[in-house]
Amino acid sequence: MSDLATADLRHHAKARAGDVRSSIARAGLVGKAMLYGLFALLAINIVTGSGSSSTQGAIERVAQGSFGKVILVALTLGLVGLTAWKVLQAIAGDPVEGSDPSDRLIFALEGASYAAVAAAAVGVLISNWSGSSSSGGGGDSKEQATATVLEWPGGRWLVMAAGLAIIGFALYEIYKHAVNSGFRERLVEVDEKVELAGRVGYGAKGAITAIAGGFLLIAGYRHDADQTKGISGVLQELADVAWGQVLLWLVAFGLILYALFCLAEAKFRRAT
Repeated sequence: MSDLATADLRHHAKARAGDVRSSIARAGLVGKAMLYGLFALLAINIVTGSGSSSTQGAIERVAQGSFGKVILVALTLGLVGLTAWKVLQAIAGDPVEGSDPSDRLIFALEGASYAAVAAAAVGVLISNWSGSSSSGGGGDSKEQATATVLEWPGGRWLVMAAGLAIIGFALYEIYKHAVNSGFRERLVEVDEKVELAGRVGYGAKGAITAIAGGFLLIAGYRHDADQTKGISGVLQELADVAWGQVLLWLVAFGLILYALFCLAEAKFRRAT
């Protein structure tokens, strides 16, 4: 086989691999949109006092609604796709979002976080299909992980460093995307509505992430894993502060816009 033919085969194989990656990325972005729509539902649940205020409880509520099993299957598949995409990014990098070691570390951490939610969705899916009740037990995985690290030598400082890193990353995302619309470079087409959804959505997502990082910092400082909060925990804490209901409605609105932005990115994202 000539060198030209070999190069042509390699080019086509690379193009096919890129198409597969892009398809997984777009499916993952749809899953991400559903996930943040779920977080918006959590915020609304907490404000109105209806339904569960935990992530798994919100998934169970979705499963019990009209076409619940169909929506639950779509959510589960979307979360699995999102996890798979982050794993691919962690392994091979991403031509759109970066391939540096720091980028790959972020992809890996995001993948682990999404995998935990995907596992909860799979558990609810199995329990609904089998007719058994979902216990939702097992404790909070974030608290368990923090408790484990706190027992390591220097674990307190590691937890505090992780909290600071999360706060720093959240502030960076707010500056890059909410302030400067950095997400535009990932899209082939951006209109005013998509830009507004992206800016407001990233602002809400970044604020919640920064608060979660703050709780992790406190957990390390106090050597108390119970201080660790995920997004659902942060939303519950917001309900107890002054103007908490107003803040939660604003967060819910922002997360809905972020979910809509993720859907727009699934359509207009550059090949990955």
